[in-house]
Amino acid sequence: MIQNRKLSLMPTIYTIAMMLTGIGVGIYLIIFNNKSTDYSIYWLVPITFSFICIFLLTFQKYLFKRISITIMVGLYYLRMVILPVIMNVGNYFVVSTNIQIYEYMDVAILLLCYEAIFVFVFISMISWRLDKKSSLLLGGNTSKLVPKKLLKTSQIFKIIIFFMVSFMLMMIISNPKIIDAEFNLIFGSSNIMTMEYKRLGEAGSGTLGILVTLFNYIFTYLQILIPPLLIIGIAKKKEKTGINRALFRSLIVVAGLLLIVNGERGNSVMCAVALLVIIIDLYPHKMKKLAPLIIVGIVCIAVVGLLSKAYGNSHDDFAPTFSYIMSSYFSGPQNVAAAILASKSAGGYNIGIIFTDFVRAIPFLSSLVKSKFMVTSSVLFGEAIYGITITTGRTDQILPAIGQGYFYFGFLLAPVIPCILAYLSIMLERKALRENSLLHRNIFYAGSLMMAMGPVCDNLMIMTSMLIRICIVLVIASTAYSSSQRIWAKRLD
Repeated sequence: MIQNRKLSLMPTIYTIAMMLTGIGVGIYLIIFNNKSTDYSIYWLVPITFSFICIFLLTFQKYLFKRISITIMVGLYYLRMVILPVIMNVGNYFVVSTNIQIYEYMDVAILLLCYEAIFVFVFISMISWRLDKKSSLLLGGNTSKLVPKKLLKTSQIFKIIIFFMVSFMLMMIISNPKIIDAEFNLIFGSSNIMTMEYKRLGEAGSGTLGILVTLFNYIFTYLQILIPPLLIIGIAKKKEKTGINRALFRSLIVVAGLLLIVNGERGNSVMCAVALLVIIIDLYPHKMKKLAPLIIVGIVCIAVVGLLSKAYGNSHDDFAPTFSYIMSSYFSGPQNVAAAILASKSAGGYNIGIIFTDFVRAIPFLSSLVKSKFMVTSSVLFGEAIYGITITTGRTDQILPAIGQGYFYFGFLLAPVIPCILAYLSIMLERKALRENSLLHRNIFYAGSLMMAMGPVCDNLMIMTSMLIRICIVLVIASTAYSSSQRIWAKRLD
């Protein structure tokens, strides 16, 4: 009973902590923000987040209860409270080499504040859709995920998995360099990437570009499909091995999923978190104590990964390099300012560019129509952030979702794009909560978590591509069991 009370207070404690740190960072920036006059009103960003914590309390009751909202709140906290301190300590060293972006820095900071208020109001309005089930960590879970009887996957599903694994092995055997180019330990620095191994979305072309792109997509499919099948296999043997050993083996699967990643590290982490949520559903009483520690561990792994990347890329000074990396990953104000500059340079907001962005977001089709649809919002953003032309431009920096919204709709409606991504995340989690198949629930959770990264870390183009992958995975998963063999069961503990 005492432990349940402590857990039930967690959302309130964390909300108060986020509010106080936001106020503290705001005061810190007011006092010590003499390093750059371009960021003179940056203190408004953490203060706005504290304002949200005080007046928009609806989201608080979903912290540690609904994973989509928890991830989105955490990412906005990183962007609005933690990132300003990192950038200040790092002397506001950022990726942009175009000084013109600083003409729009104040507008970008105000847009960040406006976006956060808009998105959190929107989340508060639609979060009731997640009220059907009880908490992930606070007990009372009644999910039915563990098989009561032994169910075998279909032959067609096994054949599909066999061909996918065989394709990856043949690619690796035919040219082992692809391992260095595409894979890394979660703690490692940036992958070795040459033009020869560029994926189609990163300027790769030709047969090799298609194969490498397909290689990465298949890796994502297997990341989502194989681990829950292993969890099912472990659950089937729990009568012989015992619940504690079954839980331990399940957590080993999560650790293995986190260990080896491809270039899309964030997606690998989200796949691991989705699997962890499934394990929490399976072992609610056992995981009630372990889950907070494991979540902290995953956060630490992500932080260590970022720190190791910064350390690996820094030569003399670590703080500026860390500022450079974090402001790129979490869409700092310089990226939003670059998006505003790009929109102004292109003649103002243009809703017509949505079609071009959508076509270029479709896997494989994008390479076929690239010559006809050259100008996308990401291309214009790359030109603005680096100050170079489209013909020699770079698109390695991710256009923020709020910047993409500014491209399409202007200042007032710019938060529409982050809201769309937040809506998709919440709706996919809702599907997961109503799904009684472990395999399908894991897919919906993975999709929900990937969409949850969208408002802060990605944009609509990237999430469209990711949503297509999730749909393909669902089609593959639909062949695993017949409609009469969906996995129904009881909790393990």
